[in-house]
Amino acid sequence: MNNAQNFFSKISKAKIFRSSFFWIVISGVLTSLTLYSKYLFFLTWISIIPLCYFLIKHKDSIRKCFLLVLLWALSFYLVLYTWFLFTQPMTIMGFDEWQDILIKNLNWLGVSLAQSLQMSLVGLAYGLIKPKGIWSPLVLGALWIVLEWAQGYGELAMVWGRLALSQYNFAPIIQSASLFGSLFVSFLIICVNGLIALYLWLLINQKISKKSLYIAAALVFLVNLCFGYTRIAVVNSSIKKSHTVPIAAVQADLPADIKWSLQKSEIFKMHYDLTVDAINNGAKVIIWPETIILTALEYSMFYDDLKNLVNDKQITLIVGSYNHDEEGNSYNALYCLDYAIQDYQVYRKRQLVPLGEFVPYQDLLNKFKFLEKFNLFENDVNPGKEAVVFNTSYGDFSGLICFDSIFQRFSYESVQKGAQVLFIGTNDSWYLGTAAIQQHYGHAVLRAVENNRFVVRAANAGVSGIISCTGKTIKELGSRKTGYIMYEVPLINQKSLYAITGDIIAYIALASAIVAFAYFRLLHNKKLFSNAQKNLLTHKINNK
Repeated sequence: MNNAQNFFSKISKAKIFRSSFFWIVISGVLTSLTLYSKYLFFLTWISIIPLCYFLIKHKDSIRKCFLLVLLWALSFYLVLYTWFLFTQPMTIMGFDEWQDILIKNLNWLGVSLAQSLQMSLVGLAYGLIKPKGIWSPLVLGALWIVLEWAQGYGELAMVWGRLALSQYNFAPIIQSASLFGSLFVSFLIICVNGLIALYLWLLINQKISKKSLYIAAALVFLVNLCFGYTRIAVVNSSIKKSHTVPIAAVQADLPADIKWSLQKSEIFKMHYDLTVDAINNGAKVIIWPETIILTALEYSMFYDDLKNLVNDKQITLIVGSYNHDEEGNSYNALYCLDYAIQDYQVYRKRQLVPLGEFVPYQDLLNKFKFLEKFNLFENDVNPGKEAVVFNTSYGDFSGLICFDSIFQRFSYESVQKGAQVLFIGTNDSWYLGTAAIQQHYGHAVLRAVENNRFVVRAANAGVSGIISCTGKTIKELGSRKTGYIMYEVPLINQKSLYAITGDIIAYIALASAIVAFAYFRLLHNKKLFSNAQKNLLTHKINNK
């Protein structure tokens, strides 16, 4: 026993365990792991304590705050995006093995570094504001969600690693997203970690045991949890009165190497046969995955077959296909064919995947000739401009395509326009065997809760799912399976608070951060300057 105590005593005195950088790295890695396993969701509520603690400790140093958050973000994102290294081999696109390794590593390091530099702005702003006391966790939470929100804009937008995503497998926790979106869940997570960190800092550095802080942290968590269980019960009761429609999501097992080598007619037949089977079992609305038709649908050899099927069976069919406008621009699209409507309706994907659907910085990247094997330089896809609601015989539906679904504002805009159900068509076959499959699916769960809408997701090679407006997966078809899932999906008209206000919490957080800066730096410094003047005047009078 004594030997064990001596061993642990020596370990605890080691420099590395007294280093803030050690604990920051542990904090970032642990937080990232919560996005890999549904059983680790609870860790997010405590794993960021070290970062909050050392930010409180070093709040007077802008440089240290910046470096602390940068190091945490590097630890977080480098682990989060390791799935880049294990995506499907790019040799199927003509790259050799070394080029495949190089591209994957550059993607992993490049995205991780870019997002880490973005996140480090939180540390920079925190160091500039220098919040004190109870304001520390609140200011940090505000800054955090402003950054998460800002990451969702621009050509290279990426919001894959939001803290709220770690909670998608535990529905009661994420119900508050229906109030102010998934950003609000992230804010609560930071507040809980920050309150505990403030308690520990006061206890360790000032020998003050302020129990009200960890009680407040527990209350934030428990109130959020109670709200979640209450909302689930209320919503489940209310949707029983909603009109329902039998909707099916079709999925074929087409890994990336197979999809791009099969004949177009073979791919079409697989989905057509599954659709007929679903219709025979009562489906009235069917959705196919992304880009099943690799040409503009209306000009393809399959259009007449699909239109005849739709008319004969009196159904609505949503098909992933390419699309062209009158100027010849190409789009990644969802087509809606309805038996009662002569013409088709089209939604065009709004957020494109860099180096997958378009090439950023072409003047620079054109110098790397081997990248031409992506076959994108002459065929860039263009982004769509707006949400589209498919007005059909069975209800009002809106579509999202793949990458679209991780951005909350797109689904919000769809519901604003009257969507009763959200559809997601995606092709996740490039990520088979990696955590990206489930992480991408998790964003669909958040969209369902935020907007109080059922989400029907059709994914090539999986995972397809029908998700309730409380975030519960009702039906699921896993990876590497062929088939379809069907459910009597309620058509919901009632909007959540988030579906009314949108990302207002981001604007409130930004305004709060500006006010905090004005108070803690400008007004506080003015007060210090005023006191210094009074002291100087008093000193002069006393000398006289």
